[in-house]
Amino acid sequence: MPHLRSAGLRPGTRAIVEGPYGRLTADRRTAPQVTMIACGAGITPLRALLDELPYAPGEATLLYRARCEADLVFRDELEHLAAVRGLRVRYLLGPREREGSWLPTGWGDDTTALRDLVPTIAHHDVFVCGPDGWTAAVVQAARAARVPAARIHLERFTW
Repeated sequence: MPHLRSAGLRPGTRAIVEGPYGRLTADRRTAPQVTMIACGAGITPLRALLDELPYAPGEATLLYRARCEADLVFRDELEHLAAVRGLRVRYLLGPREREGSWLPTGWGDDTTALRDLVPTIAHHDVFVCGPDGWTAAVVQAARAARVPAARIHLERFTW
């Protein structure tokens, strides 16, 4: 592990390695189509998963929630994946619709909006990463849109 040596660790140094703890890995995939839903720093593991997962054009959708365009991370890379691999990307920008919603203002009902954004969502694996309350709202909408619980894979950013 050359990067450990460059950090000043020498061969024989004891180290504890942990994780990953979540369920955001390619081996969790069970359906031909995937939808990834990210908020804030939650884009980070999903961005890595976009490289790891095999998908044909139109088989992968990313819904990326942020307050404003300046908060979008990896935008150039996501646009590249859209152009080269056929990733569908939707940026959901603005203040939250209401307490308990995962959507920005103007989208209305969480479940209806999810079905509008991804009409075949009930047949997808859904990978979700973001803050606890927001993630809970996404899961609730996905379950109401008839996504089986076994196809909802989460990573939570809490301690």
